[in-house]
Amino acid sequence: MKKILFFLFLTCIVEAQGISSNLIRAYASIYTHENSSVQSMQDSVFIKVTAYTNNGLSYNCIADADSDRIEILQSGDYSLNSNFSTKASVAGVTFITVFCVDNIEIPDVYTERRWINANDNSSAAMSCQYHLHKGQHIEIWARHNHSSAVNITVTSANLNITYIGAGN
Repeated sequence: MKKILFFLFLTCIVEAQGISSNLIRAYASIYTHENSSVQSMQDSVFIKVTAYTNNGLSYNCIADADSDRIEILQSGDYSLNSNFSTKASVAGVTFITVFCVDNIEIPDVYTERRWINANDNSSAAMSCQYHLHKGQHIEIWARHNHSSAVNITVTSANLNITYIGAGN
């Protein structure tokens, strides 16, 4: 009986190790905190948010705060998450943010946030699941609905991605 239990115990360990060794992990994060640099946004055109100053943890992805993006090293399905606090130089402006993959907006995933007063802090968050390919880059882009230039200060922000499966 002891031999059978020991054999079952070893079998469970080997199977558990086999399962865990087949898992692919990938994640990355870039962020900024207490940022005060201003980014000028012209005439309601999407531009890349360039506020990121720090690389967070990463594995099987490249966190690149200097380029304000994350590079994918393993194809598959990912969970994308971002949140940010911003200030605008103009009252009554709506700030729209999107995830972009290689400069192309992910369809139907965005957030809108309106400033009631100029220089008020406003926060927003967005998330989605999306299939990404090796070599692609994830960025945050934004625009506003005002008819002229608006200065935006992203006071804090993060962009996080996590591999969730092989997908299609």
